[in-house]
Amino acid sequence: MKFIHTADLHLESPFRGILGDNFPSNLKKMILNSTFNAFTNLVNDAISKKVDFILIVGDIFDIENPTPKAKLFLQEKFQQLNEANISVFMSYGNHDYHANDLGIYPKNVYVFPEQVTNKIINIDNKTIGICGFSYTNKWISEKKINEYPIKKNIDYQIGTFHGEQGNESNYASFMIDDLLAKHYDYWALGHIHKRQQLNVEPPVWYSGNIQGRHKNENGDKGYLLVDTDNDSKANFISTSVIDWNSMDLKVDDLSELQIKNLIIDTISKQQFSKTNLLEINLYCNQIDEISSDDLLEIVQDAIYSIYTDLNAWVYNINLKSIQNSFNLIGDKYWKLTESKVFNNENILNTADSLFKYPFINDHFSKNESIEDLNQSAKNILMGENMKGDE
Repeated sequence: MKFIHTADLHLESPFRGILGDNFPSNLKKMILNSTFNAFTNLVNDAISKKVDFILIVGDIFDIENPTPKAKLFLQEKFQQLNEANISVFMSYGNHDYHANDLGIYPKNVYVFPEQVTNKIINIDNKTIGICGFSYTNKWISEKKINEYPIKKNIDYQIGTFHGEQGNESNYASFMIDDLLAKHYDYWALGHIHKRQQLNVEPPVWYSGNIQGRHKNENGDKGYLLVDTDNDSKANFISTSVIDWNSMDLKVDDLSELQIKNLIIDTISKQQFSKTNLLEINLYCNQIDEISSDDLLEIVQDAIYSIYTDLNAWVYNINLKSIQNSFNLIGDKYWKLTESKVFNNENILNTADSLFKYPFINDHFSKNESIEDLNQSAKNILMGENMKGDE
């Protein structure tokens, strides 16, 4: 049996804050359509790989009242899957919570109701249980995990759950032990946009979102392909049509023209396979002698007519002092440890007692909070006193 685990499609996400007047028109169109194109990639993969079903674990839409364009798109993609005899089991999350269904879907689509429900299907003479629920309000403070039944008389039991790890949360909180106590064979999680495995056996995964929408959702995005004939191994498959990334360059004693040429030369050597939106961090001693706004305009003007060849667009440039430059000296060691320190489980274990305070809990309910904490720690180690992005 093969199935796809995906979540947090956020169809028609607005990409606020980056689409300025200087964006090439075809790049702007690509960005605005990126969530649609990423899901199209997933659907095409599902058909070509002949999966048995797809799990979509919440936040299909970016808002609770999606546009007709978004709803029609989803219906058309579901119909493609229907014609390929691929079932879809989906739930609404905190972004697209509903009182009634948000769309009219073909017969292959099952939408989980507000009540936790275990849908039973049969594949290859085996009984498969798929358990889940949908949000009907923006917040769920009660322990929905307590409503999940313990596995019983099922060959393979899957739990789908849109929520976050912790003792208390507005987003259907759970603890790993809560999941393991149900004795399920696979847990498909949604809500956190960074792909991560919370447990090995049984597998407990956040698939992450399928298309990054801002700089804190950097790197390749996609879905998990699970093969139960291979010990339920979850393989990551990319779907994103645009990746967010950053580049660090040392530019001490270089003129603005030389910096511009260095940036473009460095980008051209990357040979990006897909469009990358880049934030450039420049480290130099003459930081007061350079204007980041002027330099950004110079770089964008130079890239404007050739960005399709570079497969990249620079949307922001940061100037940073080379003194105490943590990034140029200790970046190797930082990257070896940051994933072990800045993750949901470690933060919850470290600051568990603080999560009883609503303002702390609410802050760390945001998907971007861990990335912001990571960057703040990095800024401190670099000796910088910088205000983070809102």
